[in-house]
Amino acid sequence: MARAMPTYQGTGKPAQAMNIQLTPGHPRLYLTPRELPEFRRKAKTLRRRHAALLLEQLEPSVRSPLTLREQVDHSPEYFALALGQAWRLTRDRKYGRAAEWLLEAIQPFTELGSGYDTWGLAAEAVALSYDWLHDYWRARKMERTVAELA
Repeated sequence: MARAMPTYQGTGKPAQAMNIQLTPGHPRLYLTPRELPEFRRKAKTLRRRHAALLLEQLEPSVRSPLTLREQVDHSPEYFALALGQAWRLTRDRKYGRAAEWLLEAIQPFTELGSGYDTWGLAAEAVALSYDWLHDYWRARKMERTVAELA
C-alpha cells in the first residue's frame, strides 16, 4: 500500500521539506559557539554578580547527589542549563559530575507522572545537558551514551 504524501495544513499541496542549517559545534541551545567568548566576557564584567550567584547557588548540589536529586524533582531543565552554564564559565569538573548525577536522577523523575510536565521536562534537561556539557561528555567518553538519552 502506498504511503500518503504529507500535506501542508490540509491544503492538499505537498509539504515542503524543511531546510535546516545546524550550527557546527556546541552549545547550540540558547547560544552558539561563536557567542561563547562574549558570554564568558560578560560573566567577568557586566554580569559578574549574576555569575557568582549562579556558582554559589549550585554549590550544595555539586557536593552531594542526594541534594541534587531533591532539586531535580522541581525543574530539571533549569538545573541542567545552570550546570551547563557553570561548566562553560569555569570548566570545573564538579559541574560535569553533577550533570552525571542529574542524568541518573532523570529516570526516577519521569516516574512521577506523565505528559509534558515529566517527560517533556526530562527531555529538555537531557538535551540541555548534552549540548552545554558536550566537551565534558566527550572527554569522559560518554558522548554517545548521553546523545542516545537526548
